[in-house]
Amino acid sequence: MRHTERPTNHFGAFVLFLVAVALAFGLYGIKINVQGARAEVRSLMQSLEAEQIKIDLLLAEIALLENPERLGKIARDKLDVIPISVEQTLTEVDIAATFSLREGALESEAR
Repeated sequence: MRHTERPTNHFGAFVLFLVAVALAFGLYGIKINVQGARAEVRSLMQSLEAEQIKIDLLLAEIALLENPERLGKIARDKLDVIPISVEQTLTEVDIAATFSLREGALESEAR
C-alpha cells in the first residue's frame, strides 16, 4: 500500500508570511507616524499655552495703561489738564441755548 502524502502548499505559506511581514512593517510605520503626530501636538499645545500667557500679560498691561486714575495723574502732571467738573458739562438744552442754532437748520436735520 502506497502512502499518498498530501502536497504541502509552500507557495501559499510563503505568501501568508509576506503578507504578515508587510502588515508588521505597515503597523510599525503607522506607530511611528502616530508618535510623531503626538509629539507635534504636545509642541503645539506648549506653544499655545505660552502664547496664552503672553496674551494674558498684554491684557494686564493694557488694563494698567488704560487705568483712568493713571491717565488722570499723567494728564495733571504732564499736560496741566484738570478733570472736568459737573458744572462744565452741558445738556442738549444748554447747547442749543448757548450756541443758538438757527431754527431752519434744526428743522432740516430733523427731517
